Amino acid sequence: MRTILAFATATIMLAGCSTNNVTTDDSLGQYFSKNNATGTFAVMNNADGQFVLYNLARYRDSAYAPAQTFDIVSGLAGLQTGALASDTARLPVACGADANPTFSAAFQGDCAPFFAELARRIGHDTLQRWTDSLGYGSRKLAPGDSAAFDGSLRVKADEQLGLVKRLYFNQLPFFKLNQELVKKAMQRENTSKYRLAWKSGETRGSAGTLVWYTGWVEENNHPYFFAMNFHTEKPNARATGLGMLKEMLQHLGYLEGKK
Repeated sequence: MRTILAFATATIMLAGCSTNNVTTDDSLGQYFSKNNATGTFAVMNNADGQFVLYNLARYRDSAYAPAQTFDIVSGLAGLQTGALASDTARLPVACGADANPTFSAAFQGDCAPFFAELARRIGHDTLQRWTDSLGYGSRKLAPGDSAAFDGSLRVKADEQLGLVKRLYFNQLPFFKLNQELVKKAMQRENTSKYRLAWKSGETRGSAGTLVWYTGWVEENNHPYFFAMNFHTEKPNARATGLGMLKEMLQHLGYLEGKK
């Protein structure tokens, strides 16, 4: 009954920025240029709702395939429906050398076979209803396993940032425990100065390799939310993206424990 009621929850508006709360920082463009990339990056201070970003038009208006960042939605839906019993639940698929990975390992390892099997267990119609309930991107899930990669489902960077912000505060229409488990899987770095959580994604298209990073950084128990995407022809694009993300955060004074 609670799951059915969750489907009835009003659509969540994910967009967050407007011309009134945005500071454009063109100096961030250097990190895209030196990596032969075209893209956008934004970070939001939750305390005052202010954004600092590069390339407002792409951030707010351009939608792309979410690639593996859609694992956030799939994971939440899998936990909510019981297709996954917990974050330690395993599925019999191969992820590299691991023939029986847990959800957390598959999430951090971007294991496509795991999430393809999870989508089958959730069911297309059920996953579509959760996508609709979230108001996620274009909301269009094509049948099969490739909707997050083939362009049938498209999402804007502003919507991605809105999703992770609401996830952080347990404001999505899923049980709190399930949101906490997905947040736990997103945690990647924990130092004395900061904690960094992200989900990345990568897919290939006519414009080159598309890379996503979306998540948050915490300093002094305060969250700042970010979203980045870019296209590039360079190899090792996702590793390049992680370096770009950290450089831009440091450029803005993050990762030093002083925020």
